[in-house]
Amino acid sequence: DCSSTGDVSGSNYVGGLVGYCYGGDIYNSFSTVDISGSSSSIGGLVGSVGNGNIYNSYATGDVSGSNYVGGLVGRTYRNIYNSYATGNISANNNYVGGLIGESSGEINNSYAIGDVSGSNYAGGLVGKHNNGEKIINSYYYNSDNNPAYCSGSDLIGSPECSHIGNLDYFYSLSNPPMDSWTPGEWVEVSDSYPVLSWQ
Repeated sequence: DCSSTGDVSGSNYVGGLVGYCYGGDIYNSFSTVDISGSSSSIGGLVGSVGNGNIYNSYATGDVSGSNYVGGLVGRTYRNIYNSYATGNISANNNYVGGLIGESSGEINNSYAIGDVSGSNYAGGLVGKHNNGEKIINSYYYNSDNNPAYCSGSDLIGSPECSHIGNLDYFYSLSNPPMDSWTPGEWVEVSDSYPVLSWQ
């Protein structure tokens, strides 16, 4: 239940709310901060998550960095649930994603709609997805400015990670994969993408 606004810049482990999270979960939190990092682990909400999950959270700021750059999290070893990012994401080098730069955990009921650009391992949702963990009922906006694949590491496109080219499609929770999301966690907004019910 935390939030942040403004602008943040730094080198490594730069986040809108937390630079490096180890040993605790994050619930119902958000950041509207624009983030600029000169090096690695740069995220709209958290730079890097070592041990802890993120639940029901979001970030709206633009994020730029070099490696491991994500709209919500730059790099995570744990899980993301019911979360989203809307900012534009850019990396000078590797591992850049609309939601997460590099993930070694599960991504569930989440989305990203910002533009994504990077040199290698650039994905609409996640730049690099490790360890065979699942992407479940999540999507990204496959605009002309975005990578063609959900994950830059394995170039996957599946019902579990939908790439949607029409932004209006996001507006209804009755459309897949949103129709499989946890009831009560999300609400529709007129002519806009879904938001979390606590917002």
